[in-house]
Amino acid sequence: MTSLSTIIAAPASAAASPLAGAMVWWRLAGDVSVDCITQALASTGIVPPAAPTDETALKRALAKFARGGRKLARKMDGKGRRLAVVREMADESTQDDLDYDIEIRATLEQNSTGGVSLVTRPYTPEIHDAYEAARETLTSDDIGLWLVRSAIVRADGVSLREGGGVYFVPAHGLQAWRAVWEAIRSCAAHKTFEVPAFADDDSAVEGILDSLTQAVETGLAQIESKADEGLGDRAAATQRKRVEDLRARVARYEGVLGAKATHLHEACDKLAAHSAFGALAKLGESVADDPFAGLSFPSLA
Repeated sequence: MTSLSTIIAAPASAAASPLAGAMVWWRLAGDVSVDCITQALASTGIVPPAAPTDETALKRALAKFARGGRKLARKMDGKGRRLAVVREMADESTQDDLDYDIEIRATLEQNSTGGVSLVTRPYTPEIHDAYEAARETLTSDDIGLWLVRSAIVRADGVSLREGGGVYFVPAHGLQAWRAVWEAIRSCAAHKTFEVPAFADDDSAVEGILDSLTQAVETGLAQIESKADEGLGDRAAATQRKRVEDLRARVARYEGVLGAKATHLHEACDKLAAHSAFGALAKLGESVADDPFAGLSFPSLA
């Protein structure tokens, strides 16, 4: 994948150049209220990040409560609905052995209204307060994951680095991307940065096409793997649509970059011809020949 340094400089004629999009990245600082970000996005039509699950909120509450000293938060079941605060103790005489003592047990239990209630034994109000706060708070990690989805899905972006962190958002996705950030800025001190990319900057186009190629080829490889395993009619239709979605994405990028990606169209064509999708083509032909094919009707005799 191309390094960011090869695509960050704008050409001298940038003012007159067609804008292809922008390289974007961000710096996160602090938590965000679920209610704040939900209200900020209400008029945009953009789905806000989901609130933490009850299990995640409990895990964060106990981790906060156990911070410091020799206390640990530990799961007591596989689902994370039963946790405990455990104190680690060293043998005072030898300092060689460790022992553990459960100080507090915390359980998420179904209540009479069908909801979930937190029960602590012994009752510990600090944990209950931390749990309720955690249910309404998005951490920087939560916001970071949501921003990746915002960049890649909502804004039709592509990662410019192997491990993420810097993304290209095409011109047609910038409005959605900026709407996301206007909402975030109204709720926290997070920052985003943009560097414009222009369609007549050969190095920018080369770098973006390289990243697009990586993303599309990865997507096609995932589809091919599923196709090789064998697909039912419904699954085959879903995966075939994914191929066409990737092809459409390539076409959108060709439009903003003013460059052809013939190799990606050929890769889409090759996978679309996979034997796993052959039944779909035959089904389409039979329906075209006879629109009532496969349907049964009551006898009129």
